[in-house]
Amino acid sequence: MKCTIFIAVTCLKVETGGGCCGGQHKDEPHEHKDEDECSAGPRGLRLWATLPGTQEDARAACHDKGYSFLTIEDPFLFDDVIRTLRDEMPGLHDYWVDGSDDNGDMAWRFSDGSDMPLGSPFWDLEYHRPSGMNASCVALQGSRDYYWRNFPCDYLKPGLCVCGEVPQPHIPSPVECPENSTIIFDRCVLILPYLVDDFQEARDGCAAEGGDLLRLNNPGIMREFYFFVEADAGNWSEIIFVDGQLNGGGEFVFSDNSDVPMGSPYWQVGHPTGEADHLHYSTFTYLVNDVPCGVAPPPPPPPTTTLAPVVPGPHDHRPTGPFHVACEVPPV
Repeated sequence: MKCTIFIAVTCLKVETGGGCCGGQHKDEPHEHKDEDECSAGPRGLRLWATLPGTQEDARAACHDKGYSFLTIEDPFLFDDVIRTLRDEMPGLHDYWVDGSDDNGDMAWRFSDGSDMPLGSPFWDLEYHRPSGMNASCVALQGSRDYYWRNFPCDYLKPGLCVCGEVPQPHIPSPVECPENSTIIFDRCVLILPYLVDDFQEARDGCAAEGGDLLRLNNPGIMREFYFFVEADAGNWSEIIFVDGQLNGGGEFVFSDNSDVPMGSPYWQVGHPTGEADHLHYSTFTYLVNDVPCGVAPPPPPPPTTTLAPVVPGPHDHRPTGPFHVACEVPPV
């Protein structure tokens, strides 16, 4: 399937790279337009896409234009990039960005030698990225909501350049939290000391502590909550109840009626599915989803042939409780 994306000065026809070997076709340039070639994002970020090539080709093309090859160092910039691609450069293409594992030792670094961020909400943890010794360069994978995936560096994909300055990361205001809670990015988070079976019980438990369910409402809290949960990996229930519920109009909102941000870098790929009317935080993907919870479905019948049985994927079951609960409580 061929898709066309229009980027003010350059019109690119790109083969989408959703498969395991995606994005390996050269594309032909089209006529130029007398307009600003860079697409503007919500916080002033301006991006330009190169013609498809290797990651090194993309870097060189950026520099030839006087632009910088996109380096994504913080979750707010990641969110800016995704929103710019969705709103101004649609097409779900893969895009090279700065970052590689040059030595094949899983030590991922930017071209200046600094360490790349690993884990959520950058990488596609559902498929255990980064992975593979022969896939040493990083791209935003369009078919997976622009979460990072590592590809062989000689695959041919467009790259992303930054026109001008990069917006500065958001620095939260300091808060002082009650003794039984933890500062996570910009708020005080309390994990209930007991497990619950359903969403309403989770909300009631937070209310009893003078707070409400945790709102994962900005990229900073997504990143810091990942660190908090991952540091104690293995001791959590499969999901953690967090704030977010469908309203009468079929939209997810928080308890204060503000909108739940949709898509990456918040949601697990393929969600929401409409299976549940509230949010969970998955301790498998470290993203939110709306997988229904409750009684597990019956196991599949035994195979009737000598072929190896199909292994169920992460969406093929209903997580059973009880579950942990994340609350946010007022600062001191």
